[in-house]
Amino acid sequence: MPDREELLDQVVTEARRHYAAWTLFNQRMAERLGLHPTDVQCLNLLDLEPDPLTTGQIAVLPD
Repeated sequence: MPDREELLDQVVTEARRHYAAWTLFNQRMAERLGLHPTDVQCLNLLDLEPDPLTTGQIAVLPD
């Protein structure tokens, strides 16, 4: 059975692979939509909000 350090190394490795795959997906999605990857991320974050937001509300959203 792997020890704690080995398991943490595996989690970190898989997290890095997941992030890389997500980044590539995000870039491809942006290209397909004719947007910048940051724009796609902003749309994704706005979609998580329960109600429409004004630009002023967007400006003060927490990180």
